[in-house]
Amino acid sequence: MPTPKESGFRTTTLVTQYPRSASPFNVHDMIGNAWEWCANGFAKGETSDLTVDIHRVVRGGSFLSPKERCTTRFRYALDPLVRYHSIGFRIVCDYDMADVERFE
Repeated sequence: MPTPKESGFRTTTLVTQYPRSASPFNVHDMIGNAWEWCANGFAKGETSDLTVDIHRVVRGGSFLSPKERCTTRFRYALDPLVRYHSIGFRIVCDYDMADVERFE
């Protein structure tokens, strides 16, 4: 499946653009649409305390990324105080596996 960059898109796409790419938990756009900020720092063992001024990890690649960077394993460190139009964040919450199984 092509990444948005390979598809010729020059911006983020709707979450439903690539329905076959959903995870087993029905999470969409884990890679390739927008980089996602992570709480942890880049160096091993760096704090996830958000009050500490360090570069933070982004993962997943974006619509500007080559396919080699569109993976959850690839990470990059950036200054979280700078705005980037190709980076976003994902809201997460706890879930009950019974709820997940109910929707399958």
